[in-house]
Order: sequence, then C-alpha cells, then structure tokens
Amino acid sequence: MDHLNSGSLLHALLGEKPVFAKDEAPHHFREQHKDSIVYEDDDVIVVDQGNIEHEDGSSKDVWEKRLLLAPKKRVESLLDLDVADGALAVAILRGIQKAALKVGLEKHGFEVSLHVLPPLQRSNLLKIKIRSGEKQTKKTK
Repeated sequence: MDHLNSGSLLHALLGEKPVFAKDEAPHHFREQHKDSIVYEDDDVIVVDQGNIEHEDGSSKDVWEKRLLLAPKKRVESLLDLDVADGALAVAILRGIQKAALKVGLEKHGFEVSLHVLPPLQRSNLLKIKIRSGEKQTKKTK
C-alpha cells in the first residue's frame, strides 16, 4: 500500500477521500475561538465551548463543562496520526492534561472523546472533546 503518495494513511485505507459535511480549509480554529482559549502551546489549542445550544432543538447531551482541543498542525482524523507524528500525539495528551488541570476537571473526573470519519466526524479537522460534570439532557420545547 503506497499511502505516501495518496496524501494520508486514512485516504490510503479508505481508497478515497472521505466526504465531509463542510469544508474548513484553511485551519482557522484559533481565530474562531480566540476569546475562549483555556490552554495553548506550540502544538495544540484548547478552548472552552461553554453551554452549547443545539440548533435543531432536539434533546441532546449537555455537560457542565465542555472543552475542545485541536492540533495546530492540520490533521484530518485520528487515523492520519502515525509514528512520524509521535511528538504531536504526546502534545495532544499533554494538552488534555494541562487544560483539565487548569480548569479543575480532575476534581470531578472528565471524559475525552473524538469522532472518526463521517457521518460522526463533521469536519476535516481533528478535534478532541473534553467533557466534565453531571451529564444532563436538554429538554425539547
């Protein structure tokens, strides 16, 4: 398998590029969230998502605290990280730890999750969710 010429390991595994619901190129994550940065270093940025209101009005999970981590280097999916990205993988783990400690998530515990590939992954940028507190269900109107 020649994934070096295909653009990414993910694309080589799938045989074609995944179709994302929306295109987010170029990487503007920092500019979009500059007022809610919780932690940032040379490799990652973590932002506070606050209380997100869902546009569709459906009943969805709502957490007391929601953070979102994105690597500064453009990575489309977890499947695109390989041995050459070992330093970035360590930086992602460190970013999760530093942000969690900075906002006190270790006091109550927290969950780390991410989606891989459409339809669950809605953009072509790796984002890692860090959620904490009582999981509540948003009531529909």
